[in-house]
Amino acid sequence: MSQDEKNLGWYAMKRGWMEHEAFEGRPERILGWLWLIENAAYKEKKVRMGRKIFV
Repeated sequence: MSQDEKNLGWYAMKRGWMEHEAFEGRPERILGWLWLIENAAYKEKKVRMGRKIFV
């Protein structure tokens, strides 16, 4: 099984979540929130951001 196949799954997000006051006028926060949800993990994993690797 490839790494991509191991990472298959889904998550649900309630309609209207992007209208929350925390995101008002801050589209980069929406992208940040989506990144956090998409990359959530219950075990440690390595994540590359630019030239740096974080655990």
